[in-house]
Amino acid sequence: MSIISQARRELEIINFGEEDTEVMIEILRKFFDQWDSGGAVWAVAPILQRCIAGKPLSPITDNDWMEVETGVYQNKRCSTVFKNMETNVAYDIDNPKGPREQITFPYWPERSNVSSPVVEI
Repeated sequence: MSIISQARRELEIINFGEEDTEVMIEILRKFFDQWDSGGAVWAVAPILQRCIAGKPLSPITDNDWMEVETGVYQNKRCSTVFKNMETNVAYDIDNPKGPREQITFPYWPERSNVSSPVVEI
């Protein structure tokens, strides 16, 4: 069974919906048209996962901030990283060590999970 066939079957099992299934299959076809070997898929799948999750592809530095409320800034390259300019403390709300655990730069956010709702079968 091909990966596309398996994906189609799995999407049917969870009642993903006909239109959404076709979109997902088209995405998979495009992906595998470009990266058709196991080695290529192995190399680019983590990059795709990080892009989907909105995570940077290289460590972020203590630059590129935008103010989201008075004195609190959000990193433009990684939306889960914030900095309190008054205390000069930066933190990543997705940090596995804790959401308010101080981080240092350059910083590489490890988590790249794409949050999604639980699908009841």
